[in-house]
Amino acid sequence: MKMRAITAIVATALLSALSHADCVYPRAPGSAPDGLTATEQEMLEGMQAVKDYNERVTQYLECLEKETNERIE
Repeated sequence: MKMRAITAIVATALLSALSHADCVYPRAPGSAPDGLTATEQEMLEGMQAVKDYNERVTQYLECLEKETNERIE
């Protein structure tokens, strides 16, 4: 009985993960530059990396919302 429950839980988790396969969670940017030693250019590049990541996360959330709404309808 326990094995069936575990199998069901694992199967459900895998199916849930596959259901959101179109929405790919973005990879976070690398480490931020050290404000004490980084050049201005390095700081600007770090800031742009965070802005780009923020945009990709926003797109990811919109994708999840769209998928959720499609399943509800």
